[in-house]
Amino acid sequence: PVDSNHPGVVNLTEHQKDKLKDLEQKNPNYFTPDDKAIEEKLKNEIVHGKPLDRTHPGFSNLTPSDANKFDNL
Repeated sequence: PVDSNHPGVVNLTEHQKDKLKDLEQKNPNYFTPDDKAIEEKLKNEIVHGKPLDRTHPGFSNLTPSDANKFDNL
C-alpha cells in the first residue's frame, strides 16, 4: 500500500510526512475534499517522486552549463 511505510516516502518533506501520518489517523469516510486532494498529492509524490524540471530540489546542484543543457532538452 502507498502509506507512510512505503519506501517512496523518502520523496516527501518532513512536513508532508507529518501530514500523511495525520491523514492516516483519520477515518477516510470522513475526509473532506481537501483531505482527499492532499492525500492524492502526497501519494503521487510517494510513487512518482519530484518532477525532473527546474522545480526539482536537486536542480540547484547543477552547474550553470548543465542547467543550460537541461533547458535545451
